[in-house]
Amino acid sequence: MSVTNKDFYEDVRPTLMLYKIIGITSLKNVFYGQFYFQWGSNFIWPVVTYLTPCYLFVTKAVTYPTATLWFWTVNFIVREFLSQLTSIYVDTHLPKIIEKTNRFDTEHGRPTEQRTRPRYYMIAYLGCTLMLLTCACIDILLNKLSVKVIFESMLRYMSSIFPLLYLLFCDEMCMRFRSLRTRWRTEVAKVLASTSRATCHALESERLAHAQLCDLVEEIRVAFGPRLTTYLLFVFLEHLARFYFDTYVMPTHRRKHSTLEILGVSQLESLMFLAHAWIGTYLVAYLSDALTESSKEIITDLRNIPIWKLPQDCCEQVTFFMSQVQNSQTIITASGLFTVNKTILSSIIISLATYIIVIIQLSPDLGRIFVE
Repeated sequence: MSVTNKDFYEDVRPTLMLYKIIGITSLKNVFYGQFYFQWGSNFIWPVVTYLTPCYLFVTKAVTYPTATLWFWTVNFIVREFLSQLTSIYVDTHLPKIIEKTNRFDTEHGRPTEQRTRPRYYMIAYLGCTLMLLTCACIDILLNKLSVKVIFESMLRYMSSIFPLLYLLFCDEMCMRFRSLRTRWRTEVAKVLASTSRATCHALESERLAHAQLCDLVEEIRVAFGPRLTTYLLFVFLEHLARFYFDTYVMPTHRRKHSTLEILGVSQLESLMFLAHAWIGTYLVAYLSDALTESSKEIITDLRNIPIWKLPQDCCEQVTFFMSQVQNSQTIITASGLFTVNKTILSSIIISLATYIIVIIQLSPDLGRIFVE
């Protein structure tokens, strides 16, 4: 493996190692060498991390059979099953995407942009995770320390983890689009400053590089589309479910069991969910939008080029490039169902407001199911 390829692989490796530890990825050779996807024993750990909490949830629901507990049990089982399924789908596409990105870096060079600080979305991811783990530890310490309390506290704070790997690839593609734009400006300046007849080979190379990046964006959209759909769907549904239970079910439960002492920070669970969910949703929307915009930004440079100063073959390359950028399909969608960009934030808020009004109108009927 060349140094360039290894550099990009080392950029991806820490995230994949984290995914491997928490059981989200089933790729092989994540901790060393070149990873790849293969059906087999590498699925054991993801299956264990999925079945263990499912077993605990079902056991508690069977022991204390209530409609509320069964609802959250089924919600967790379905959500995590779809998350595992879509993660496997990502794993089947990921080695090919990495290989093509490595080949692109070999041909056109690594991004010129150098990072001196940790990626902000990685900090947000680790911060949200540490916050949930800290709250779980506080609950464990304040309540009777036992295996049952430990598992119940950990399960209470388990939330849908936003797709960190998708954010990483969006950021990497943005960096390459920005580097390509810088190289394009340099090559155009060389052609304009040249007194002899310049060739268009360098301009054509950059145009083809842009086409390769657009193809990579297409593969990323296909690979992560189901994962984004699952994540955003359950974030939306859990908002509605938590609103109803916190507004109607829990007050009734506390009135009927007023003698129960609530220790720890479990009452802040919904607030932590809101922080975790909206940080993840904003990062997904922001980086998806940034990826689309970075692929289109070079159109400004193309429009500002004085065509009359360029040789005929270079003028044709500029024209081809402009048409290519205008017709490139780099918009991120969730499996073609809806576009993922910053406008999705307002769409989610409006949809939540609409369904919350419906829940308020139906609350008496729902109450007979979940409370009585």
